[in-house]
Amino acid sequence: MTTAEVLRYANEGPAHAATMTYDEVRPMPSIDNAPGDFHWTGDCSCWDTTCCKWGDAPDPNRRAPGEPQYDGWGYTGTIMSNPRNKVVKVATAGKTLVVYGVYPGVHTAVCVSDGADPMTSSMGHPGCPEFVTVSADGQWPVTFYDIDTGDPQEVRAGSIAAKVPSKYWPTGPAPLLSEGATEPHDWIVFLHRILRVEGQYPLRWWLSAGFGARTYRGVLTVQLMLGLEGTGVADDAFWDRVGVLV
Repeated sequence: MTTAEVLRYANEGPAHAATMTYDEVRPMPSIDNAPGDFHWTGDCSCWDTTCCKWGDAPDPNRRAPGEPQYDGWGYTGTIMSNPRNKVVKVATAGKTLVVYGVYPGVHTAVCVSDGADPMTSSMGHPGCPEFVTVSADGQWPVTFYDIDTGDPQEVRAGSIAAKVPSKYWPTGPAPLLSEGATEPHDWIVFLHRILRVEGQYPLRWWLSAGFGARTYRGVLTVQLMLGLEGTGVADDAFWDRVGVLV
């Protein structure tokens, strides 16, 4: 999945407005439509959520690891309160949702161009979705949220995680990993490589399939080295301290 897939469906929607119906109803009635099935019913946040689901991004309404994704109960407020949606100053096409109004928000749309006044794909009333710029929409205040699109994970420059070659950086939100975990495999391998950077994992263990006793000891050692509580669990505090943007 890439940002381009979210952008693709957001751009295609207005051409199919004749088969799409505006309705404010929950759970989202078309949340389980197959990608590209524009015989669709919903409102603004339904449309944002659908574009993200069809693009195979994590649910923009998800509030914490382990909560159900795409259960159809999100709205502007859950987009605004999702800690994995990062407030930004300018939009990136296919990665940014714009939300109008103070919490819990009054309207939201998918940004389909870059900048401070981007074009959006907006499901704001019957006859939509339509393309409209943020300024032309005329609702204030405006907040831009970069969603987790599943593109390669960002890390802080100069951090421990940044020492791992970028081709090995995983996608999606940083998971909570504890002893016994075998998935997500790309995140476990990434964790192994971080531990290797810190001298806690010999080369031959990089391709280990899961989170075993050696990984537990390595995480525990790095936590103590970084001044964290020694739990042996790779949680948000661990990922943040090693430089992963959680």
